[in-house]
Amino acid sequence: LDYLVGDRASAKALYLCASVSDRCRKTVASIGRCIVGWCSGREVRAFIGEVVRELATDGEVKWESLVCALSTTSSALGVIKRKKYLHYLSSCDLHTLVCASAADALAEGGDGEGEGGRAAPASLCCEAATTVLEDFGVACDDLASIGPSADKDEAARRLSLHCLCLLGSMYVTVGQEHLEGTWNAWTALAIRSLGTLGVKHLG
Repeated sequence: LDYLVGDRASAKALYLCASVSDRCRKTVASIGRCIVGWCSGREVRAFIGEVVRELATDGEVKWESLVCALSTTSSALGVIKRKKYLHYLSSCDLHTLVCASAADALAEGGDGEGEGGRAAPASLCCEAATTVLEDFGVACDDLASIGPSADKDEAARRLSLHCLCLLGSMYVTVGQEHLEGTWNAWTALAIRSLGTLGVKHLG
């Protein structure tokens, strides 16, 4: 694990294996959990986050691999004990990139077969964007748990703006009848998360 965490190329190769078969995906997910247990959540978020970025910007996204890597960074956020919201905010551009890639794939008709004829890309695209929004909820809950301060107000403002960026990056799905339920679920998740900070509506 020490070698793997110290070599981004090897880590990316590991997550690419998740697209080979369902069994490989389960094995890679298990290794990801070991990485989270072996290293600090902060280190995993920084290191595997860069792997996620590379996977999301590949010419042909391997969604099994991307979702698996996102699951690792999400687990890492969960084990961070202090100021989760700051760790989340430090990766705003990455969150927006993932959501935009997922929404674009869905808008282009991502409802066929996945690599090797397995899971449908649509479900994986939705899973990727939903993971980002669930982590957003973790960040909001964490911020809501601390006492009033100017720093808290500023962080709440940044989270609200970031929420608009995330939903804006996925707006391409609006107006497509088969994605209406997906869009509604995303907005409901975002609004519920912001509600913990006292934000009643977006816009």
